[in-house]
Parts: sequence; C-alpha cells; structure tokens
Amino acid sequence: MFQLRAAEGWSELGNQKEALAELERLGRDISDHEDVLEIYCRIYEHFEDWFKAMHYARRLREIYPGKPAGWIHEPIALHRQKLKEEAFALGLAASAKFPENATVAYNLACYAVALNKLEEARNILKVAVELDPRKGKPGDLREAASRDPDLIPLWENSKEP
Repeated sequence: MFQLRAAEGWSELGNQKEALAELERLGRDISDHEDVLEIYCRIYEHFEDWFKAMHYARRLREIYPGKPAGWIHEPIALHRQKLKEEAFALGLAASAKFPENATVAYNLACYAVALNKLEEARNILKVAVELDPRKGKPGDLREAASRDPDLIPLWENSKEP
C-alpha cells in the first residue's frame, strides 16, 4: 500500500509521471482497488489520454457502481473525445443515481451546453451551485463556472453565471 499512498501524493503534487511509476509497482492483486483506479483516471486525464482515462473510469464505475467517482470520470473522458451524446446520457444516469452530488450536476450542465441545450444547462447549473458544499466561498462552483470554457455559450447571452 506504500506505492498507492506515494502515487496519491505524487498525483496531488501534480507529478503524474511519478504517480504512474508508483502505480506500476503495485501488484495485480490491488489493481482493481477503488483508489488505484481513480488515480489512473486522474493521471490519464492530465495527459489528455482520454481513451485510457475512459477505460479506467469505466472499470471504476463497473466495480464500484455505488460510488460517484467512475460516474464522474467516465463522462468527462467521453466529453473530451467529442462523444457528446454519450457523455450527456451517462451524466444523466449519474445525476439520477447521485442527485445530491454537485460535481455530477455541474458536469452534466457542461455536457448539456455541448449539445446546445442551453436552458437545460442553466437549470442544471443552478442545482449544482445550490448543492455545492463550498457555496459562497472562494473557488466555489459559481466562480468556477464563470471561468469554465465549456460554459462560455451560457454567458454569451446572459448577464449572470
């Protein structure tokens, strides 16, 4: 488990190469551990290797269907591969499964924008902002949304993020 903790540390520090090296030292018996799969997702998202990120996210979602991580990472990978409808559909399923998760709602708003469902995206984003446990604090979802390039179409014809 030392390699797992080291991989988490390297990943949090932004050194994804070292995090990957630590994960590769792990034995096969731990390769499907929830934390291992999520770190692989983050690493491959960082490298913008969306196919590998999707692979690990799907595995995470299949093995741990009651946890939101796989449901969050897989639609992100689909979205970045320009698989807009698939990302939105999986995001909707995630939203139904985790209706109180602000990240799930926020990401679903992004996928709705990609499909030009702007009014739906606005409504979903309002829900995400309300669910945000950091609401009203620096770096909350409202602030993030105002800077998110995925949400630019929402702000082009609106005065409020």
